Amino acid sequence: MDIGTTTIFGQLLNLNECVVFACSDGRCDGTTLFALAEASDYNTQISYGEDVITRIVYSQRPGGLKKLQEVVVTTLNRIIDELLAMSRIDRSLISHLVIAGNTTMTQLLWASIRNTFREEPYVPTANFIPPVRAIHVGITLEIMSMFTSFRWWPAMWGAISWRDPRSGIFQRETLTLYMDIEPTEEIVLGNKDWLASVSCSAGPAFEGAGIRFGMRATRGAIEEVSIHPHTFEPMI
Repeated sequence: MDIGTTTIFGQLLNLNECVVFACSDGRCDGTTLFALAEASDYNTQISYGEDVITRIVYSQRPGGLKKLQEVVVTTLNRIIDELLAMSRIDRSLISHLVIAGNTTMTQLLWASIRNTFREEPYVPTANFIPPVRAIHVGITLEIMSMFTSFRWWPAMWGAISWRDPRSGIFQRETLTLYMDIEPTEEIVLGNKDWLASVSCSAGPAFEGAGIRFGMRATRGAIEEVSIHPHTFEPMI
């Protein structure tokens, strides 16, 4: 499960079957798992704040943190039910649940966010969560293994993964800048000697929150498309 600020995405993976692959340079030997089903839905927390900062503020209200945790768990359970229905897999056969998300989303899932999280020194309540039972969080599965970090998965995976052609930063001599453009913006800079990363809330730019003009990238955002008669480039 990937808990995004806007969208929650889930995959049901078959750990008993995989495909072994190797890149042409021989460096990225590995495996890929079969996805039995995929499903997604809007993160219901949107009703209480379009971006992470607004949700952090809402979580400080009386009962706000409990409400944000309840609605995201409800969405997770709904997606899990859809995955099980699509794959016709019995719930008892799911052995692990791995959840990824930016720091705000994981802290809200655990209902553990604190006042100092959006103030200096911007330290989350916890930067490592050990495996726990899913039912203790309200998720209707028996087992859950969860990882959370102050930097979101896509940026870290992009920086160290062999599968991404832009990756391998940690083994390069040259200085490389890696950017993950999301509502939670992530940037990694470095080479084989060192890596540094930063993040910020870019939600308003993507969600249309707190800005005077614009809207979310959805149906109706593009009014008209035409092709330039000479360059044949699309014009929006």
